[in-house]
Amino acid sequence: MRDRYKILERHKIGEGSSASVYKGLDLDKQELRNVAVKLYKTAPGDSSGLEAFRQSVEVFQAISAERPNIGEVLRAETTPHKRSSLGSLPREEHRRAGSKDSADSAGIVRYKTDSYKTDCLLEKLDVRECFVRLLDYSKTESGEPGLDAQDEVLFLVFELGDESLEDMLLALSEEGKTLSADELRDLQWTLVSIVWGLHAAGYVHLDIKPKNVMSFDIDGRKQWKLIDLDGAVPSGSKQELKALTYTPEYMPPELAHACYSASLRTSSVGGRALPTPTLTMSRLMDVWSVGICALEAIFLQPPLRPFYKDWNEETGCDLKFYQWLGNYQSDPIVAEDMKEYIAGIHQDMANLLEGMLTKDPAQRFSIGQCVSHAWFEPKRQSLVRELNLDQPADGSENAIRGAKACALM
Repeated sequence: MRDRYKILERHKIGEGSSASVYKGLDLDKQELRNVAVKLYKTAPGDSSGLEAFRQSVEVFQAISAERPNIGEVLRAETTPHKRSSLGSLPREEHRRAGSKDSADSAGIVRYKTDSYKTDCLLEKLDVRECFVRLLDYSKTESGEPGLDAQDEVLFLVFELGDESLEDMLLALSEEGKTLSADELRDLQWTLVSIVWGLHAAGYVHLDIKPKNVMSFDIDGRKQWKLIDLDGAVPSGSKQELKALTYTPEYMPPELAHACYSASLRTSSVGGRALPTPTLTMSRLMDVWSVGICALEAIFLQPPLRPFYKDWNEETGCDLKFYQWLGNYQSDPIVAEDMKEYIAGIHQDMANLLEGMLTKDPAQRFSIGQCVSHAWFEPKRQSLVRELNLDQPADGSENAIRGAKACALM
């Protein structure tokens, strides 16, 4: 590593439980450039750094190996309560999509829109540019991901971003500015495209938040990308709660409910051993988190932070917040004055966010419903024109870069 990358330790970009990120310099003789270097912790007896490193490499390889087939829009999270919305799905797909206990294990269910042009668009979009580019990573002597053969450190090297979405929203708030309806649509399209691409690769993120979305300069234009994939897990997999990476203010209600229920079970049995609490990962969880990010872009502050902060200070723990968020029957997030305010910007946006932020996952919008929502029709029409889908097919393959497909604003 030391022969190729120089880490600027005074320029720490971020820090997490398993790694720290620094601004660095790629000393490659052909192209000297600034990069972001993520160094993982390798303390004796602590394997969390190695596990996070391997998981991140695996997810990045899955995303970049080939263009995900995102024309098969993700609907496997559909539950029995949503069967009426499946429309004309074949009987086999009804059966595969209808099991609540294995909500995501059925894989990808094909979803057709009412527009042929939209279907063509979905087949051709390339969302790989919605994710930060992994430039290099540490390898063992055999070339496998692991401890660097030279320095015995674990590292990832990424392209260097400009600012996080969190930083941009904070700056707007301090300057007394807001995003226009068109700017909100562009940003929200980017966010759902990020989720769409990640889900098409077979993963659920669980910790999408403005801090994990970074802007990059692409040919003089700003593009938002997801930068942290350490905690991403396979969709449909059963995971231990204690192993999940999430932020309470952005966590989905079903995860909050699981955390609260697990705490009740632990406190009610005294010293008796209990099975380790687990939860099956659903793509619908990321839809919620992105919806919260979209709300934050409107109001320029985390919408659930007041609840979380007040109850945490009152009780000294997160359980009251988990109980409230995990109660599907409690007041909806987008309601009354908030709903009226958002509708004042655009009614379609209010409808989209209301669907994304439905506490009950059985009634929440899927990512397929999000990308095909009326609010994004101007984005889809623009891309249809760019792809020249109005013209008769000539047998050639239209190519479209992800930068233009999903993420520029």
